[in-house]
Amino acid sequence: MNLELHLSSNELDAEDLQALTRQLCDSITDETDIEAEIPSGAAVENTRGEIVTLGVIALAFLTKGVAVALCDVLKTYASRESSLKVGIKKPDGTTISLEAKNITPEKLQTLLSQADFTTR
Repeated sequence: MNLELHLSSNELDAEDLQALTRQLCDSITDETDIEAEIPSGAAVENTRGEIVTLGVIALAFLTKGVAVALCDVLKTYASRESSLKVGIKKPDGTTISLEAKNITPEKLQTLLSQADFTTR
């Protein structure tokens, strides 16, 4: 199953948010059985590089039961950045979201179970 993880913050500028997004993407890849990548779009004429949607990580789940590992990684980032907002966009387009200042292990587990990505 493929999902999108969306990060936002009222306190981080675009550069800091993208740096945090890259760090989280690397952590998810290193610490879970999830393939995480920052999606990019086609290059625009007269610009350098690729378009990157700010704060978005594409997640591909390789195994069942990855919710706990993802929950642990997200808890770590939420505790470091209290202004962080986390949303998960499901393939059907619905989005589930939480704010770091309100994230508890129970709420994160509820978020992840609502995303229903423990099955393929």
